[in-house]
Amino acid sequence: GRGRRECVGPALARACEAVPPTVREWVRAFVPERQSSAWRETLRISVATGISILLTGWISSFFLDGLGVPLMAISMGASAVLLFGVPGSLLAQPWPFVGGHLLSAAVGILCARWVADPWLAAGLAVGLSMGAMLSLRCLHPPGGAITLFVVLGGSQVHELGFLFLLEPLGINLAVMLLLALLINNVLPGHHYPALRSPRNVHRSADLNPLERMGLSHADIET
Repeated sequence: GRGRRECVGPALARACEAVPPTVREWVRAFVPERQSSAWRETLRISVATGISILLTGWISSFFLDGLGVPLMAISMGASAVLLFGVPGSLLAQPWPFVGGHLLSAAVGILCARWVADPWLAAGLAVGLSMGAMLSLRCLHPPGGAITLFVVLGGSQVHELGFLFLLEPLGINLAVMLLLALLINNVLPGHHYPALRSPRNVHRSADLNPLERMGLSHADIET
């Protein structure tokens, strides 16, 4: 009963104190931090992501069939989380979103054509896409998903070839970007694309701490 709980509390506290501080900090890193979000913000994000996937899935169904549509939706779903959930992130800006998708898809098309083994082609496609996105400053994580889809999507995707960049991919990107521009600017205090950071008065080559994490001040404020 109560006496047992009173004994367990101090015993647990002593056991925790015996754990080295570095280990305690490491374990604490697995516990999520508290986040508060206004109901309007939550509603905006939920509605926007739902509408974007509904539209892009519907568009994809005109050009793909079978597993092609849900596999295509995986990449678009990941992008929707970035564009509407953290629109101030560097990874969610228009150039990374559009450039990262198109560049990664093009790399996937080339790897699928030139490499016979599908998993070797998939590995090359993801690795080369990552290098290309970093080099052109358009890193967008769902780009890794779209290049995998192009390589492993089967004959219906391979037959489209570079036309895949236009339809359905290009159309889906245009629709989702338009939604992001509209919805992310509806509520006061939101800006999409995100406002640029102040000039680097010290002219150092280092990014500021938020940019190193792929975040912006807008993400912290919301």
